[in-house]
Amino acid sequence: MKIEKVYFENSRGQKLCGILSVPEFSRTVVVMCHGFGSNKDATSCKVLSEELNKNGISTFRFDFSGRGESEGNIEETTISDAIDDLKSAVNFVYEMFDKLFLYGSSFGGIVSLSYTSRDERVLLLALKSPLSSYVEKFESDVGDEGIKKWKNEGFIEYVTGDKKYKIPYKFYEDSIKYNYLFYDYIKIPVLVVHGNKDEEVTVNQSLELVKHLKAGKLEIVKGADHQYTEKRHFDKMVKTISSWFVEQLKNIE
Repeated sequence: MKIEKVYFENSRGQKLCGILSVPEFSRTVVVMCHGFGSNKDATSCKVLSEELNKNGISTFRFDFSGRGESEGNIEETTISDAIDDLKSAVNFVYEMFDKLFLYGSSFGGIVSLSYTSRDERVLLLALKSPLSSYVEKFESDVGDEGIKKWKNEGFIEYVTGDKKYKIPYKFYEDSIKYNYLFYDYIKIPVLVVHGNKDEEVTVNQSLELVKHLKAGKLEIVKGADHQYTEKRHFDKMVKTISSWFVEQLKNIE
């Protein structure tokens, strides 16, 4: 088993950091995309990575720009910027492996979904409580008046988990480009795991998402919140995702 901290650049010249974990003889890798205010060392990323490694699947968990050990300002990064980060991460590891899969959590969900719709190198995609439409979330959270105020004042206070950020209006403008219509182009198998008590990203987003996926499967974890706070919910989420990757890998070998 080889675990290595690596650095690579996005197209904007920022240095990004990642952890590459490679079991012996592994030829398959899962590139892992964390949530908006999270990073590569999030508990779910680390535990899921360990489970996949046990099953001979490599992982590459990296920090989006402005997070963790990567350069940049989190309050200035858009979905498009994160997609660019992911493209750089995929390009960095692609030649090392025969098969490449993606995993996205929350914000990492919309990033990996949008990226998958345009890159045929991705063979499988698993999502944990994905945010599929930021426009839908913002309209629900602050309404039309809140969005108008956001535009006039130039920024909005955005709370995720226990963190608060000042997000510029350009984030909203950018998010308009990424919606459910993108996902009609995704033909690969996609697993979506979502808690029906999610307080940050309503499960309705995932119910709508799977309608647009050619080979999508939704697993609802009853009682689970966005963070999968209860151990039984967390364990079920990890087992569901890791087992799915292992089974799907058998089908494409």
